Amino acid sequence: TLTPAVEGHVHALLVKRGETVKKSQPIVELDKEVARADLAEKTATRDGLKAALDLLKALPRPEERRANELAIEQAKVALERAKQAADRLRPLFTRLEVSEQQMLDADLAVTQAKLLKETAEAGLRVMMIGPKPEAVAEAEARVKTAGGLVEFSKAHLDYHTIRSPIDGVLDG
Repeated sequence: TLTPAVEGHVHALLVKRGETVKKSQPIVELDKEVARADLAEKTATRDGLKAALDLLKALPRPEERRANELAIEQAKVALERAKQAADRLRPLFTRLEVSEQQMLDADLAVTQAKLLKETAEAGLRVMMIGPKPEAVAEAEARVKTAGGLVEFSKAHLDYHTIRSPIDGVLDG
């Protein structure tokens, strides 16, 4: 007596009563539509998680890196410009030809330009170091779990085929 491991509608009888069967030969096939949909869903989830992991691990594209490099160059130009303006005002300030406020504003512009340059440089460094190892480990664990679910769904799909446990003649 054979009983299926899963419930379902009989889709096809693959062997007729009285026919000889070999061990592991398919005898009855149950409807696999729901099991196939489950497998497709699990596979898509796993593939999506793999793509997300690849994206997480990927370094910036050359265009993204170039944008940060240009921001650094702009900050360098702004810093040089602010330094030159402050340097031009300094002799005038010592001769009291410009106000203390003007000199303070020029020095603050230099400080601000330095900070903008350092910020742009730090942004590029952060972009290039890649993801945190913990984030990669978490994503890899999710992919592994999803892979296990795919394998489980494949095995479940196989349960929709009833196979002969021994060589013999089908009776019943």
